[in-house]
Amino acid sequence: MHSLSVIVFMGILALLFAGAMLFLGIKFSPKSDSELKNSTYECGMPVFSDEKTFYNPKFFVCALLFVVFDAEMMLLFPFALSFDVLHGFVFVQGIIFLFLMFLSLSYATQKNMLRFK
Repeated sequence: MHSLSVIVFMGILALLFAGAMLFLGIKFSPKSDSELKNSTYECGMPVFSDEKTFYNPKFFVCALLFVVFDAEMMLLFPFALSFDVLHGFVFVQGIIFLFLMFLSLSYATQKNMLRFK
C-alpha cells in the first residue's frame, strides 16, 4: 500500500509540474501579432501568391509503401533472430507473413505504384 501511495503522489506531482510549466509558458511568452504572422501559412514569411501547388500523389504512395514495408521488416526481425528455436506453428505463421508481404509487393508492382514518369 505504501508503494502505491508513492506512485500516486509522484503522478500528482508530475501533473502539477506540467500544468505549472504550461501556465508559465502561456503567461510569460512573448506575444507579437501582425498581419503577416496571422496569415494563412503562419510562417512569418511574405506570401508571394495565393496559387496552390499540387504534388504528384505517387510521392505520397511511395512514402506510404516505405513505411508499411519498413514496419513489416521490423516485425520480421525477431522471427529471423529466433529462427533456430521456433516451433512448427510459429514457422508457418512466419511463412504466411512473408507470403502476404510478397503478395502486397507484387500488387504494388502490378499497379505501377513504384514507377515515376
